[in-house]
Amino acid sequence: MLQKFKSPEMAKAKGQALNIKLLKGILSEGFEEPRKFFYDTTFDFGAEGKQPFLFIGEKVPTPWKKYVKQKKLDNTFVAGKCIPDEEGNLKISCRDWKRWQAYYAQGNQ
Repeated sequence: MLQKFKSPEMAKAKGQALNIKLLKGILSEGFEEPRKFFYDTTFDFGAEGKQPFLFIGEKVPTPWKKYVKQKKLDNTFVAGKCIPDEEGNLKISCRDWKRWQAYYAQGNQ
C-alpha cells in the first residue's frame, strides 16, 4: 500500500477499487507481526464521493501522518495496530476504541 497510496491525494486519485484490491492482496498473503492501520468511514475519493478507506502497512507514510493527526478525534476515524487471526479475520487494537464503538452503537455509519 505504501507504493500506491503515498499520500491522501494519491488515494483520492486512484479510487476505492484499488484500495480494495490492495487490501485483498495484503490479507491473502497474511502477515505475522502486527501492522499499523487506520480506517476512515468518510474518506473523500473525489468523484466517487465519501467512501470507507482502510490503510494497512508496516509504517504510515509521512504525508498520511498529517491526515491522521487531523482526523484522529473524528468519530468516523480509528487508528491502531492489526493482525489477521487463523481464520483471516482482522484482530485490531486501537487507543480510541470505546469512543468509536459508542458512536456506532448509536446507529451512526
